[in-house]
Amino acid sequence: YDAFQILFNRSINTLADALRCSRNSFELCPSQNYADYKITGKPPKLYDRPIAVLLGPTCVSNGDLTAQRLRYHPMVKFFGASSNASLGFNTFITDFSGWFLRYSIADAYHVNNPGIYLNRREFPIDFPVWHNRDDVAAGKDAVVEKALDWINNLIYGHDLKVNKSYYHPENDTLKVSVQIENPNLHQTSSTLYINNSEGNLVDSLILNRIGISGKSETWKGNLLVQGSEDFFSLSLSAKDITDEKVFTSSYISRFTTSGPVTVDSIVSIKSSNNYISIRPFFYNHGIKKTIKNVTVKLSSKDPWVNLINPSEIIINDIVPDSMVGSSTWSCAGLVDSFFPGYINLSFEIMSDGWVNWTDSIRVIIEPVGINEEKNLPITFKLEQNYPNPFNPETTITYSIGKSGMVDLSIYNILGIKIKTLLNKYLSVGTYKINLDGTLLSSGIYFCKLQTENNMKVIKIELLK
Repeated sequence: YDAFQILFNRSINTLADALRCSRNSFELCPSQNYADYKITGKPPKLYDRPIAVLLGPTCVSNGDLTAQRLRYHPMVKFFGASSNASLGFNTFITDFSGWFLRYSIADAYHVNNPGIYLNRREFPIDFPVWHNRDDVAAGKDAVVEKALDWINNLIYGHDLKVNKSYYHPENDTLKVSVQIENPNLHQTSSTLYINNSEGNLVDSLILNRIGISGKSETWKGNLLVQGSEDFFSLSLSAKDITDEKVFTSSYISRFTTSGPVTVDSIVSIKSSNNYISIRPFFYNHGIKKTIKNVTVKLSSKDPWVNLINPSEIIINDIVPDSMVGSSTWSCAGLVDSFFPGYINLSFEIMSDGWVNWTDSIRVIIEPVGINEEKNLPITFKLEQNYPNPFNPETTITYSIGKSGMVDLSIYNILGIKIKTLLNKYLSVGTYKINLDGTLLSSGIYFCKLQTENNMKVIKIELLK
């Protein structure tokens, strides 16, 4: 399991068992428990070099299962002969004096191919090759030599890099670079493929070679990101034009146009001289896509913060245009002798283990007792205006969690401030203000609420 985590960059349900429904029939009842064979890869790093797996008929039982699971790795090819294909569980009947009967009570199947059972089924070999007497007598291993020949002569890509993990559709450009190994200096080409969360191809990009260093080549390309909110995976094909061969590595990276997810607010309590309790809240700014399996890593570079525990928190799912808080509190340990009254927090916000968004915030700490949690101040928040779209008036509701100067302004699509609704000192509380768009043109605008330590922007639309 630890080795699979190193090799893979995503979690995959691979195999499951089907047990005999009754000892009186051959009917199988598939299990819905995928945990026994689930690969829990660790994003974002994929082992992106060729992997040759050597098989033969003495590969049995868990060896069969391991080989079947390795089929999910995009860099793997199989050499040799089929494994033993002994994926069933065995049991005994000893009802007869002096005799026993051994029979299979289970079979395995791929989760994505139910009903096709693997026990005694030929294993697919990419490069069939086996030993003969002359080779063995000469100390030659034909399987190993075939695998080494493949590795040493393969044109393939590795170390693919993208410039960002979150993109605004229609406004951002995906910039990608990759190294292509070309051991025989053949004529080559390289193409990047983009698949959506359903696994469907939505776009592709032909890369350009921009540099050569020995037998390694650097290829790059730019692509305007299009489409709606979703998560996208990247696959790369490296084509050996001379030998008319193509090697494709799939799911080597990922990016998203969903969200973004940002820190909405922080509830903090300085409950003793040496630690602070922290509970962050996160906002999904998207309008269509629910962000699933959200986890967040907290960190601080402040010299007066000596630990954050737990540093990784579970948020679960965040539906569009909504806020979700951590279900647990984290504690920040302090060097209280030079604590200045605030801490700077950084956040890595992940979906399915991939870091898609980052954010940071400065938290001003007020010495409130832990038992006063129910009387915590109102948190900083800018709600979506209502109605939206509007003509010509709309109401904007906002909350201030700490007394201070507050600026509420309207910007056009170019980011130029066109109207200041408020710029004054406010006490803690929730407020409403009306925006009159009579003198404005139809279109998209942005409303920004800013205080000393917080900022929030919403998109508003005027339709006349």
